[in-house]
Amino acid sequence: MSASEFRVTIVGMAVVGMVSVAGTVRSWLGSPRAASAFARSSLPHAQGALAMAPRGPAPPVAGPAEDPAGYKFLQVDAHTGQPIRFNPCTQVQYVVNPTGAPPGGLTAVNQAIARLSQATGIAFVAGGLTSETPSVQRGNYQPDRYGDRWAPVLVGWLPLGKPAGPERGLAGVGGPGPAVQDGGTWVYVTGDVTLNSDVDIPASDLTRVLMHELGHVVGLDHSTRTDQIMFPGGDAGRSAWGQGDLAGLQKVGRPAGCLLEVRPAAN
Repeated sequence: MSASEFRVTIVGMAVVGMVSVAGTVRSWLGSPRAASAFARSSLPHAQGALAMAPRGPAPPVAGPAEDPAGYKFLQVDAHTGQPIRFNPCTQVQYVVNPTGAPPGGLTAVNQAIARLSQATGIAFVAGGLTSETPSVQRGNYQPDRYGDRWAPVLVGWLPLGKPAGPERGLAGVGGPGPAVQDGGTWVYVTGDVTLNSDVDIPASDLTRVLMHELGHVVGLDHSTRTDQIMFPGGDAGRSAWGQGDLAGLQKVGRPAGCLLEVRPAAN
């Protein structure tokens, strides 16, 4: 995998500048075999009951749609022209694996989630701590760990290696799990963010990094505008969503309307 497919940081710049390519993240999550050997070795495979559940057909996906405001979607249903997203009218639980988290890490997670919830209108509910380890083969449905429901959104840390040189380093990745189908509608039901415990990220910067990655989780691709949180590299001086970010988040949030609730037993 090329360096451009990882979040990178330049010495002397804010750590929020380390971003991942959303298309690569989506590829890892939806098709782990497509990940490079490095990526697959960095994020361990799930084991036993936590192995990736069998998938149904993949959604018919159009290319990323771009709005003049600068926001883009990770996946657009080629049949409907609508972005694939969570059902914004049901609660979405999230859990945190604190292993490797820096001081203030849990606070940063909660702050970023609160800002995402406010921007999207989606009710994200804290589910506490978990021992689940982030994985490129993470299953949407893990009944042995979480019961008969979709797995919650996972935020965790892994030691992904220190920068190989003075200019570059992997900070983390984030994105939705594979979309599931209810009738003709494709819906995201979970997602995850994995941060690099080997990179020293101040809590104030970590909140912005998490906002960026959580934007991917709910369905946004990178923005084309440099003054947005979702721009690759972000705005080092920004602590709130930009107008383009907010416009995109509303398109994947509650203002876009409810979707049918999809249950695991139906897939």
